[in-house]
Amino acid sequence: MGAGQAVAHRRGDERAIFTASAHAQRAADYLHGLQSAQIAGAAA
Repeated sequence: MGAGQAVAHRRGDERAIFTASAHAQRAADYLHGLQSAQIAGAAA
């Protein structure tokens, strides 16, 4: 693998990390919303 390919591969890895992080954050937000709704429903 040449130096240019290595840099492009690293950029792809960084993008994948940020993409995975964004998906994980959305999943956590969704689950937090479900938990909050369940707590609010139980309190009503």
